[in-house]
Amino acid sequence: MSETTPPYEVRGSGPVLLVIPGGAGHPMGLDGLVERLADRFTVVTYDPMGLSHGRLGEPVEDQRVEAWSDGARQVLDSVLPGSASAYVFGSSSGGIAALDLLTRHPDRVRHVVAHEPPSVTVLPDAARHRGMFEEVYEIYRAEGLQAAMVRLNAGLEDRAWEAPPSVGTSPTPASPSVPDNPMAVFVVHVLRQFTAYVPDFAALKPLSARLTLAGGHDSRGQLPHRTARMLAQRSGSDFVEFPGNHIGAVTHPVDFAERLTERLPPVTAPSVPLTTQGVQTRQAWPDDASAVAGVYVRSWQAAFAGLVPRHYLDAMDRSREEAEWKARIAEAQWPWTGVLVAETEAGIVGFASFGPSQETPATAEIGTLYAMPELWGTGIGKQLMRATLTTLGQADYTQATLWVLEDNERARRFYEAAGWRPDGAAVEDTTGGASLNKLRYRRLLG
Repeated sequence: MSETTPPYEVRGSGPVLLVIPGGAGHPMGLDGLVERLADRFTVVTYDPMGLSHGRLGEPVEDQRVEAWSDGARQVLDSVLPGSASAYVFGSSSGGIAALDLLTRHPDRVRHVVAHEPPSVTVLPDAARHRGMFEEVYEIYRAEGLQAAMVRLNAGLEDRAWEAPPSVGTSPTPASPSVPDNPMAVFVVHVLRQFTAYVPDFAALKPLSARLTLAGGHDSRGQLPHRTARMLAQRSGSDFVEFPGNHIGAVTHPVDFAERLTERLPPVTAPSVPLTTQGVQTRQAWPDDASAVAGVYVRSWQAAFAGLVPRHYLDAMDRSREEAEWKARIAEAQWPWTGVLVAETEAGIVGFASFGPSQETPATAEIGTLYAMPELWGTGIGKQLMRATLTTLGQADYTQATLWVLEDNERARRFYEAAGWRPDGAAVEDTTGGASLNKLRYRRLLG
């Protein structure tokens, strides 16, 4: 790992599974789970604050969910080849980071299992719970870690609690100014900050097939379990129960690992193919318009979240897009203009459209190239690109162009890896009322 990449450990072999621990991110107690999972996965255990790598006891700042998920993205960039994607498991505060990772970096994520992420902002009584977390912090400052954990456990289990007479009366703080225990770091720098996280449901809903929310069988009715259920309901994702309670990954590592493995769709799952095996590319026909429109809407809502205004993405409608794509496909003059689809036994999973450039003779322009978000990083985009370039070569085009948003870093990496380069042209894009810069990329054919 580089000096800028957060610390992590790697064990096992197989598909990559990123583990984001709860609490302050220290992987203590997870050895049993990791050992079991390493029989089937390359388990990458992420340590966001480096507490298990010699940084415990050093001064730290209040933690941000986005910083943890950006760090997770850096770790995945270090361990994954090319544009591949990984499974992700996050528990408690790690589950909140996993949700944010899926929301903001979906290109690196195959499927997320978030176990009891306590983002209480989704609950109708959120203010009461956030007040409880503030109280835990104040008790820590006055009475120390043990008293704070008693209050926290009562709050998580939704039990009545009355402050002992001593709380708030200590003349000097009972705890060190720099926490030297992982749980103390959690109480001071993670608990209040992470539980205040507000999920972006508009971005999560299009990705719901790649998200599983989980709750402990033994923590039914408790705060983290209720929060996970509400997150599943509002994101449209599956909710399942795992063995044990909030720390079931520690107390029931074998059964927990088995349940987790069940929830991670196999790489070759026939219902949602996640590799290029069995993918065929062909010319689109008007009857394909509905499927093409579905891929178009799903891809836009996932790829442009945070770039194009949310109201525009939410208003996209497959039935409205279908008519336009049917007309475009029917008017194709193959191989000079047309739509190329990528198809598996499950149906159409990606497409590209192309035609002549309006600016330059003998130049083609690729207007769109999209794959279903669940399949990002599997190589289908590359296969579509190769097939499109081959078709353009058959039409005697000598070069091709395409336009990409300047801020769409994932797409720019993809195109540059395929040999495309910016040619200096740029235009303003005002889709949905935004003001965004588009760059033109170009490459030779043949």
